[in-house]
Amino acid sequence: ELLRNRLKKHDNSLSNYLSYLLNRYRFLIKNGLIPKHEYLKTSYQEKDLNLKKIDFIPKAEDWAEMKCLRSFFNRSMTSIFVFLLLLDALD
Repeated sequence: ELLRNRLKKHDNSLSNYLSYLLNRYRFLIKNGLIPKHEYLKTSYQEKDLNLKKIDFIPKAEDWAEMKCLRSFFNRSMTSIFVFLLLLDALD
């Protein structure tokens, strides 16, 4: 529900919303807002969260940035997206 409400402000485009999140929070991301997973192994969401899979095609530059963030923070791209979504919900 939270994601659907946020998408309404971005023409119901997940690609546009991801660009918005990365642009809006880039400074905070670079300054350590996302906690780095302590192990070299990639961290994923906890099990049994009843998550829904949503397929979309992000902009190439956003995809590349998310891949870099994934490697740097040792977190899945989905986990990073959800973190940014929750941060955005705080306004």
